[in-house]
Amino acid sequence: MQAININLGIPKTDWGFFQKLANSMGWDYQKDEGQKALFDPETNEYLNEETMKAIAESESGKGDIVCNTFDDFLKAIEDV
Repeated sequence: MQAININLGIPKTDWGFFQKLANSMGWDYQKDEGQKALFDPETNEYLNEETMKAIAESESGKGDIVCNTFDDFLKAIEDV
């Protein structure tokens, strides 16, 4: 049998239903535990690797930009 592979996002509340459906249909599936990308509903896309890295750095306290003045802040956001 030829198969088509898809990547499908399922709400956590529907996971049990999906498992039952997939099993009853004889489908193979894998839960991707490693996916770290966030979904942006405004663009209907996942955030890119650079954005995810910036979020991770921000959450860990790394990559902070220190601005002592408002002019420093303006210069910092121009570089972004």
